[in-house]
Amino acid sequence: MPPGFTCVIKVKTRSGVKDAVSKINRITSDIRIQNILDSTPESGINHILFRCDPEEKDISKGARGPYGLKEYGQFPYSGLASIFHMLKKTKLSKDMGSEIFDNMRNGDWLLDYCANRIT
Repeated sequence: MPPGFTCVIKVKTRSGVKDAVSKINRITSDIRIQNILDSTPESGINHILFRCDPEEKDISKGARGPYGLKEYGQFPYSGLASIFHMLKKTKLSKDMGSEIFDNMRNGDWLLDYCANRIT
């Protein structure tokens, strides 16, 4: 580009995106969520976000390890960090046919796994 070159780009968000973002912002700014996180010890945050295979098997007396998918294999962590990583990868590639979405469309397996390990 030559010096002084200017480019103007106009971007318009798709319908529903603003609503979805405002819902997420309301959740993250909810004082109840802040109170829960403030009262959760660091070990609890570690449990929610990260637990490697030996840690998860130890705490569950060998009943479970990290979640896994057929093609992807076992996640590195049992916590939400692995799921967030997978969702970020699919967001960047915009691949709605990704294995993680197929898994979610086929039932509540992943949601049940997450809920059961936290409760």
